[in-house]
Amino acid sequence: MTTVAIIGGGTVGGALAGAILRGGHPADQLIVTVRREEHAARLRAELACEVLLDNAEATRRADVVIVATKPQDIGPALEAAGTGRLVVSMAAGVTTAVLEKRLGPESRVVRVMTNTGLMVDQAMSVISPGRHATEADLDLAETLLTSGGRVIRLPEDQQDAVSALSGHGAAYLYFIVEVLTQAGVYAGVAQPIARELLIQTMTGATTLLRESGQHPVELREAIMSRGGATISAFREIERHNVRDALFDAVMAATRRGAELSELA
Repeated sequence: MTTVAIIGGGTVGGALAGAILRGGHPADQLIVTVRREEHAARLRAELACEVLLDNAEATRRADVVIVATKPQDIGPALEAAGTGRLVVSMAAGVTTAVLEKRLGPESRVVRVMTNTGLMVDQAMSVISPGRHATEADLDLAETLLTSGGRVIRLPEDQQDAVSALSGHGAAYLYFIVEVLTQAGVYAGVAQPIARELLIQTMTGATTLLRESGQHPVELREAIMSRGGATISAFREIERHNVRDALFDAVMAATRRGAELSELA
């Protein structure tokens, strides 16, 4: 079995560690690193795996190193990772070219964009190989990430758009639920009830969207009867150019992602 070291046991790294363990990976072959002992003690209790403060020690014993630090903190993590092992980077905006330059020639790297669904094993993760990553490396990265949700492979030049869609997508949905909850309260529904109505409606809608295989336009139009309330609602949505706002939001996030990649 592969020994895995996760450098950075914060929100993303800790969530991935939990998912990997729930997926059946042996606890004695998973190492997580953090900066502070109090954090380490908390993770040891939660995950029942080894948690260290020493990145170099963790990576020395690992077959694969998963870098789950913030982009600005990736330097020390890569220095500890050394060469000769697969490095999987979850640092947003850091390209495989940057990783390979810092790790050295012939380095095997895989870049990942995931999202907060990782916390409940419902993430959407996208992986892209570096120049020297093998098919076996991609298979291994995919196996580890599949413990926390769905995984697809895409060319790296699509990673900025992926970030704008699935990486930030939950934030768009949370905002929509926030606004609709406020509207529901204004219309006379108690806040907890409005929230529950919307959460379950969104759960049912996304499940139907996946399982039916139908286009979202088909599903939406099936709800809209002639002269009904849904038609009236969508007249307001179109009048306020909500469609354009959401489209432009994704384009802005894609552009900003490209800018951040150039700064990494």
